Amino acid sequence: MSGAACSCVILTTRVVARRRNEMVRVITRDSPRIRGLRVKVVTSLMKIQSMVDQREETMRGICIDFSPPNGGTIWPEPVDPTPPVEAVPPDDTPFCFFFRPVFPYMRELYWFAAHFYSTPFSGIIYEEGGESRYDALRMDIGLEEGNYELYRPGALPDLASYVHNDWINLIGLRCSEEEAIATARQLSCEKGDFDRFVVRNAEMAFHCMDGFWWEFYPRDATLLDLVTRPLQGTPGVDIQSCDLYHRKALFDPNAI
Repeated sequence: MSGAACSCVILTTRVVARRRNEMVRVITRDSPRIRGLRVKVVTSLMKIQSMVDQREETMRGICIDFSPPNGGTIWPEPVDPTPPVEAVPPDDTPFCFFFRPVFPYMRELYWFAAHFYSTPFSGIIYEEGGESRYDALRMDIGLEEGNYELYRPGALPDLASYVHNDWINLIGLRCSEEEAIATARQLSCEKGDFDRFVVRNAEMAFHCMDGFWWEFYPRDATLLDLVTRPLQGTPGVDIQSCDLYHRKALFDPNAI
């Protein structure tokens, strides 16, 4: 190829990066002679970007439903007089019983707790030395809302047995302390876009809905099998697949 021909061909590399160091590399030729080809390539690039964005906007998970049949005695008057099957052993807690297999994967993460009542770890401050343990793991980062907290690595699984079985979100963050603080502050301000922000930033996430069910969303989908396998056939436990960004479907199947 002559020098003149080379001068009219510019090779540009466009990189579309995905989380976890995955990437798609597209090389396009930007030349007056092949503008039609360039348009087609750029269009394809936009489609690839859309696919990458869509993958980033989802985190597959499971919903573990252990609510009493037909409502049980959750409300003052029992709907079904048949005693409900107790899915969780009396000497254990739902969080520990369901998620003990993934405890080793929690220790290195910062933990952001949201939407809880009074404290995400009930009972610990009433034990001897419990308040000191709690204060050592809790990070005071000046969040204005009282029901948002950030905890140091080790809070889970160390305090797992104190996780209450009520409304709560536990978001695990694999990052530096500075990044964890910034993410916690952002999450405490997110309203309608909370789940999407979690999808983009969390290593794993747990949601509990009013003592009815626990949801689990790991970045590493192989962790789902560690949780579901021991629970197969457990009386009183129903497990279904779900999607964090579309979790409203758990409440209303017509939501999506």
